[in-house]
Amino acid sequence: MKNNPFKWFLLIALLFVSVSGCGYRVGSLLPASMKTVAVPNFINRTIEPAIEIDVTNGVIERFQVDGTLEVVPESEADTLLLGEIIDYKREGLRLSSSDDSTTEFRLTIAVRLTFKDLNTGKVLWVATRVEGETEFLPGSSGPEAERAALPLVVEDLAEDIVSKVVDAGW
Repeated sequence: MKNNPFKWFLLIALLFVSVSGCGYRVGSLLPASMKTVAVPNFINRTIEPAIEIDVTNGVIERFQVDGTLEVVPESEADTLLLGEIIDYKREGLRLSSSDDSTTEFRLTIAVRLTFKDLNTGKVLWVATRVEGETEFLPGSSGPEAERAALPLVVEDLAEDIVSKVVDAGW
């Protein structure tokens, strides 16, 4: 390695990349005082029955997987995440060329969020629309295909919500 400038360049480049971390960070940008979150049941403003249960449970599960904030009852929490489901939409994406039936759908759930610091009582941010979505094929099962797609939409939505909270994107 003594007389090979390319190897020295590579070594220096690797050292720089390892020190800089390529912009990747570990941990949260939340203040140290924020260790817990309460997530009351989301309010369902749509006509789709009982999706607030799926969405609330999905968000709580995602917080548990993430591990940055511990989900606790509101009386023990540092922060509070309030959510309202404001839209549940199924839209056709593709039509069959033979009979004009829909062969692919997109399912979207949108929520409005409010994130509060319970130690100060201050609203930290409000997001007027956060969406989760997935595409699905109707198949022969009809409504069951849409019901089977629901956990995928909830997972997508929950990831976005938790990321917004813990990355302090407010």
